[in-house]
Amino acid sequence: MAGLPPSYNAIDAPDYLAGPSDALPAYDERGAPSSAFIPSPSINDKLPNHFKINGQYVRPQVMPSDLQAHLVLLGAFHRLREEVKTVKGTATDIPMQPDERYAVFLQRAVYRFEQWAIRMIGGEENDEED
Repeated sequence: MAGLPPSYNAIDAPDYLAGPSDALPAYDERGAPSSAFIPSPSINDKLPNHFKINGQYVRPQVMPSDLQAHLVLLGAFHRLREEVKTVKGTATDIPMQPDERYAVFLQRAVYRFEQWAIRMIGGEENDEED
């Protein structure tokens, strides 16, 4: 399969705890961002409950709290991208430009997600052949 990203296993993974000073910080619950999104109080009350479009009254399709949650998600993706692009590798890593590093990160993430989805569904019904 030519479309597979490079393999990634425990041997390839950097040792963050014993690694160089520019390695990612260790994750702990104290520094973890809240996983629950809490919209601003009464943000949805600031929007009319209907709009007149082509002579008909319609309800809003997207609420301000939905937009706020979407912006939080986009911010998380942006921070992840910047973090991946600025990680310094070890001397044994393949030298890559920041954009290349992020592209490899995304390829691996997509591949892992596809594998997870296949396992969750119970197998792939249509095998794709190149």
